[in-house]
Amino acid sequence: MRRRWSLAIAGAVLILAGGGLAHLTQTAGGIKIEDIRVPGAKGNTMSALLYIPANAAAQTPPPALGFIALLVLQYRTLWLSGKLFNSLPDPGFVPLSTIVAIQFVPLLAICAVIATFSWRRTGSSLPGALICGLFVTWYVVAGTATQAAF
Repeated sequence: MRRRWSLAIAGAVLILAGGGLAHLTQTAGGIKIEDIRVPGAKGNTMSALLYIPANAAAQTPPPALGFIALLVLQYRTLWLSGKLFNSLPDPGFVPLSTIVAIQFVPLLAICAVIATFSWRRTGSSLPGALICGLFVTWYVVAGTATQAAF
């Protein structure tokens, strides 16, 4: 039992360290930070910091769009030809990437809802980022196949 708690604490420390590293990454190298203020409930003003990368533009697609494009390409090709689109020489990679990518579309949508809700509720992006980080970590760890030597 003690080993499980030590692993849980080590995991929490790693998650928080990763969040700190992400924060340092976001605030370095030409990142423009904008303070956004919007009227909230009961006349309160909510504010959030918006990190804008130097290469950001209105034409930059959202992160889930790449997964959606991959899935549309794969399933359209599968439907038309009966085979998956294979752009790599390793034939084992293509089915695996399609299987893995299909779950990230709803996962990113759920994270967007959680982050938006928590930002509107608290006026800060930090709670949503922590909740989404824990949620994605839980999802990936729970979905990872493990083998134990007996």
